[in-house]
Amino acid sequence: MFQVDFENFLIGEGHSFRKEGFLYHFDSGMEIHLVPQNFPVENITPLGEKRIYLYEDRWYHDNEIIKKRVSANLGRFTTIFARNCEVQAVDNDTVKQFLNRYHSYGYARAKYKYVLKYKGEVVAAALFSAPRLFEREIDGIQYKLQSYEWVRYASKDDVRVVGGMGKLMNAFIKEHSPQEIMSYSDREWSNGDVYRRLGFREVEVRPAVEFLVDKESYERISVKKIANDKRYKKFDNSLENYYRIKNLGSVKWLKIISLQK
Repeated sequence: MFQVDFENFLIGEGHSFRKEGFLYHFDSGMEIHLVPQNFPVENITPLGEKRIYLYEDRWYHDNEIIKKRVSANLGRFTTIFARNCEVQAVDNDTVKQFLNRYHSYGYARAKYKYVLKYKGEVVAAALFSAPRLFEREIDGIQYKLQSYEWVRYASKDDVRVVGGMGKLMNAFIKEHSPQEIMSYSDREWSNGDVYRRLGFREVEVRPAVEFLVDKESYERISVKKIANDKRYKKFDNSLENYYRIKNLGSVKWLKIISLQK
């Protein structure tokens, strides 16, 4: 059903494709690999800048958003240049609404919140953590650096904000003078090349995370969270209503900005 629904969407939107099993090729060079329920993700090795891994639960849980995001990756998007946008630090409610709608994992708690506005409308948002002190050895010298995590970035699902990530990052750097910034890229949607272009280096590939997926709502819930949170004890006797998946893990990125002690 998942594959049929996906192909009907592509045909209805006029996206031409050829397929090999669950892998779809497009004229732009983009590839989309479907990951249906019970697919052996252990056999997947994320490859290439232009390959997306689209899970069944994502397709059904956030269907309209995912459709727009897929179409954007296939070239159907409005281009906005970050130089024409205004950066604003905002309150919690503004950014929470935006990220819950446009980010794969929704809103997360964070100390610093920024948006990009184009003609008064929010088109992208970013979250950064409070600082933590980390020891780093660089060229044989030990440093203690104030490190911030770039927790979230998202743009509207049918908009490509050229330079958006860089403009938000630079605004944060100008205001808070971090010595380093750390972030993660989701291997389902990206190989993280945008971080390389922003001066980050890859430091670690983090392992897959296991989830339970509600068979009716397609909500993902981390198995680790279930094990550690008393609110999820209800799962002890109702696992037949869920199926298990593993995501593809993530990549950790690090950008050193200043080594001044």
